[in-house]
Amino acid sequence: MDYCVVFIGVVNGSVFLGYFSYTSFQKKDNSRRARVIQCAHVLCPNITMSIVFILWGVTEGFLTEAATCSALNFVRILFLFWIAVHLKSVEDYVHEVMDRLAVLLQYIVITVVAYSPIIVDLWNKTDNIGKVLVLTFLFLGSLLVSLHAVAVVCYRRNLQKVTDQSYVNTEITNFLRLCAIIWTYGLQLNHLPVLLFPLLAIICFKVCVHCKCPIPVLHFVSVLLILQIMSVSGSIYIHYDLVTNMKGKRDILTWITVFLHILTVIIMFASLHNFTVNRHPESGSRNTVTLPVWCVVVFVIGSVLAVLVNAAVLLVALILKARNGQHTVDLQVILIPTECVFAACWLALQISVFWKNRK
Repeated sequence: MDYCVVFIGVVNGSVFLGYFSYTSFQKKDNSRRARVIQCAHVLCPNITMSIVFILWGVTEGFLTEAATCSALNFVRILFLFWIAVHLKSVEDYVHEVMDRLAVLLQYIVITVVAYSPIIVDLWNKTDNIGKVLVLTFLFLGSLLVSLHAVAVVCYRRNLQKVTDQSYVNTEITNFLRLCAIIWTYGLQLNHLPVLLFPLLAIICFKVCVHCKCPIPVLHFVSVLLILQIMSVSGSIYIHYDLVTNMKGKRDILTWITVFLHILTVIIMFASLHNFTVNRHPESGSRNTVTLPVWCVVVFVIGSVLAVLVNAAVLLVALILKARNGQHTVDLQVILIPTECVFAACWLALQISVFWKNRK
């Protein structure tokens, strides 16, 4: 009964705030009242669902599943605020910080939460030297993200270098994820070529950004997209080939891999956009006509539909648990693909605008 009350409250609150938030975007209302409504629309439903998932996990005993579902709802706040940046509804400084930090932090949080069981397996399987290496990698990774966040907040004069590093950090994390999987479950020679794709993507991106040769940017972008497709395909293959002792988790890790690579490509296009705008400022003005209209649609998908799906899935799971006496469906199998659809909608919009502005 308590969860039903929460479900009704989340649905009503999300629809009610969503209506006023949508109308304020349509009217291009940048008043303080409109911003408060937009912030409440983003924060209240997602924070509520995060807390509900944690409480459900603690009471039912599904902590890992609940942690992933809660993290998805919590980091969606960053994604929605990042979309709001493109709707011109925040101040310039907040615009700069969110544009360069939100998606990267979302990527890091999901990676840590989803891959924590594998890190635990790695910790249990290694000797003391291996445990020292694991702690070293974790410390260096945390330090790298912290320094990057400090640079974004403080380094206001030349944020293009910081933007470049966002994509590089993401690809390094992709490389380290694959290394952790291979290290934990065994190295095979047919897995080694997959490790090269993130490194090749970094090299290609650096050449695209810093090389002054007359090669069109679209050629580099096409190569980067091909490398991303090969990287996600190889990563899925490694997960299915090696992760055999985690019952029912391979499908979840597959969807997590897809989601993380979608975020990687989003960061790549954001970095390329900021780079081209800084080099050719006149190209950035063309986005203001077509982008905000579709931004509102994607914003509504993420702020209303995604929250409603999360609430409905949890309610159905509780009903099935009460009827059957056991937990029959892993919520991650439904919620992670839903998040992939939301992220893919924004990625499709990014690619479309990027291509149109460079024809």
